[in-house]
Amino acid sequence: MTWVGTMQTLRLVSLGVGALSALTVVFLAAAGVAGVAGNSGVSRQLFGSVVGVWFAVVVAGGFVMMLDRVVTE
Repeated sequence: MTWVGTMQTLRLVSLGVGALSALTVVFLAAAGVAGVAGNSGVSRQLFGSVVGVWFAVVVAGGFVMMLDRVVTE
C-alpha cells in the first residue's frame, strides 16, 4: 500500500468518523431524553457508555485529521 493510498484510506476513515459522531450526537440526545423521562438506571448507564464511545470517536477523528493536515502540507 502506497503512502497516497494510506492517506486516502485515512480520509475515508475520518469521513466515516464524522458521520458516526453526528449519528452518535442524535442518539445521545435521544438517550438523554429517554433518561430524563424514564430516570432509570439502565438509561443512565447507556447514556454514560454512549458519552464514552462518542468521546473516543471524536478524539480518534481529530487525531486522523491532524495527521492528514501535517502530512499534506
